[in-house]
Amino acid sequence: MRTMLDSQVLQRYIQDTMPEGTKTHTIRATEGALVNFFKDIPVDAGDNITREMILDGYSHFEIGTIRTFYTNKSRVCDFFRWGYENGLYDLKTVKLVESIESIDIPKANLMSKYYFRDYNDFYSFLQIVFEDREEFDTFQSAALLVWHGIWITDLVDILKTDLYEDEKYIINPKTKKTLYLPDPTIEILKRYKNADGFETNKLGGVVLSYVPSDYLFRSYKLGHYEWKVLSNTSNPANKLAKEYGKVFQWKRIYLSGIYYRIWLYEQEHGKINRNDFETNKILFCKSDLKNTPSNRTNLRFEYDNYQEFLQEFYS
Repeated sequence: MRTMLDSQVLQRYIQDTMPEGTKTHTIRATEGALVNFFKDIPVDAGDNITREMILDGYSHFEIGTIRTFYTNKSRVCDFFRWGYENGLYDLKTVKLVESIESIDIPKANLMSKYYFRDYNDFYSFLQIVFEDREEFDTFQSAALLVWHGIWITDLVDILKTDLYEDEKYIINPKTKKTLYLPDPTIEILKRYKNADGFETNKLGGVVLSYVPSDYLFRSYKLGHYEWKVLSNTSNPANKLAKEYGKVFQWKRIYLSGIYYRIWLYEQEHGKINRNDFETNKILFCKSDLKNTPSNRTNLRFEYDNYQEFLQEFYS
């Protein structure tokens, strides 16, 4: 199917609206958003673009948060306004594109693909995907700790001595606070901590030895991961998860854990308020956030995304 986004029109839009010196990643992000939006809109749609077509266009962004939606929506709306000024679209079409809100976009597939309802949902899925696959112990250990609230950039600083398996807790390397963990998580971390190596199916059952290290996260090549290298352990993991219609993405694993813990908080304390900045910044793990107009807006976006999580998993 030919789409209605002509490459020459796209380049003219970029030239007309982005001044010389605009960063390359900004241009690429805009081009990518528009190409995705117009992926399935027929070339002859013209001013006859329907609301359903627009919803389909926005759905191609695989929107992960409310904020992401509005970032992409802004790019699309800017293009349509430019198109109106240059005789490509009528005002009715522009208004229709502008009228779509995040809540209008079907997100059931997105939520079920990237998010996990609770700890049991997440842990059980890990066991199904990585049963008897020791080579994924690094990823499993990292993913579980991210779900429990330690961000991936901080994982690489965890020492083996930071894990107290008998007492069932680990020390967060950034905050130095004690984080108590459920038994299944402790067992996986204990196995990974004490392992000298692992058997890999990829190399026909060969046993590879971990580099001796004081750090918890290490591999057969590295005694101390850089966080970007550790984050790449999700790539082979996703090849297996794909068979089950799921995707491991660090930010959404992290948010799944946060949202579940907020849900538990609400069961005891009642519903949180969208505008309660001081409470919400703690619950959304942004305790250092300063009370500014921009931060209040961003935190409300976090709240809205949490509501969509509840709608998907707890309604």
